[in-house]
Amino acid sequence: MRKWAFIIHPRDREDMKKLNGYIPRFVFRQVVKRMGPRIVSHVTSEKSEGWLVGCFLFPDQFYKLPLNFVRKKILDSVLFAKQLGAKVIGLGELISPFTSGGRWLTRKVPDVLITNGNSLTASVVVEETERIFRLINSKSGEIWIAVVGATGSIGSAVSRMLKEKNLLLVARNVQRLEKLRSLILPNNNRVVISNDIKDIKIADLVIVLTSAAETIIKPEYLKPGSIVYDITQPSNLSPEITKEKDVVIVKGGLMRKIGLELKFDMRIPEETAFACLVETIVLAEKYDSQLFSQSELVGQVKTGVARRLLVLAKKSGFEVNNFNLVEDPKLLLKK
Repeated sequence: MRKWAFIIHPRDREDMKKLNGYIPRFVFRQVVKRMGPRIVSHVTSEKSEGWLVGCFLFPDQFYKLPLNFVRKKILDSVLFAKQLGAKVIGLGELISPFTSGGRWLTRKVPDVLITNGNSLTASVVVEETERIFRLINSKSGEIWIAVVGATGSIGSAVSRMLKEKNLLLVARNVQRLEKLRSLILPNNNRVVISNDIKDIKIADLVIVLTSAAETIIKPEYLKPGSIVYDITQPSNLSPEITKEKDVVIVKGGLMRKIGLELKFDMRIPEETAFACLVETIVLAEKYDSQLFSQSELVGQVKTGVARRLLVLAKKSGFEVNNFNLVEDPKLLLKK
């Protein structure tokens, strides 16, 4: 039986509710920073055995603490997972961007397979985006899609895979945006770039693929009647957006498998998992070095790899979640 591990970190105190009790916030954050890796959940199936392993830092601590300290915490968690017997190790949430998409870890731990989960996530995002597009395209005129975090690993792949659409690519680095646009323009002359998040006001569908510790998408930035497709963990959406009656929020990047039991409350529906975690499980069950090399599973996403992983995931019994977390599914039909 192939063994895997998936490294996660607490998104907020809710993820640590069994431990935090009534400890004051400042004291609790110091306690968390000093915690070593530990098993959060043990997951078994007919074909594999795995563990969710906690790397205990809150999102803002990743950005505020020295990089060497953060990476040491991550490396300790990966080595802990290796001691458990994991042959495939996946990187959740902010673990991937703080290890250069996992490339840094492959040099430190060369005898296990590291995956950042971005490839399968990109394919899931594209499949759900295509379905949303078909729904709203039949009821609207010209549709614009904004990809926020377009130059990141997932964002770049999603942008390239949606190259036939009208795209607004949003990121901080204009040079990287220009480079990405040059890859898409031969197929589509309707590509706009911006480093100003407020420009998403033109978009009918906003795909949020960022890796920030704070909220960056605010209600006033959104077009009335728009749909926001969000995969960020922790969410980069302002809580105020949920109060907007004319905006639909789709929590994406999820896959479902009947009988799947993670034994940890990720605040998603039962029998579902984040696509990055599914990628880890699928690689443990189906990995063949002739299909994927280590270098293809870290760093920037290759669209061919992303598509092959989606096929493998579906063969393993996983399916794209199909909007189970839309705040009000009926709103999609009103577009």
